[in-house]
Amino acid sequence: MEALQEMIGARNAASAERIALINRLAALQSPFLRAELKRRLTAIERHLVRLETETGRLISHSAARPS
Repeated sequence: MEALQEMIGARNAASAERIALINRLAALQSPFLRAELKRRLTAIERHLVRLETETGRLISHSAARPS
């Protein structure tokens, strides 16, 4: 259960970071900085997918364990 709580906390933090990057991206004018933030945004989105996959695995694993 503790591992699942850690995953949820990490996902919440990554989601907040994603939103912050999107907001910053909307305000930037510099093509260089926009490209840099887009790369970071892509990395965060991939990280979120990995977190969701692992969270699903933990949920499935805990559901399969007898109480």
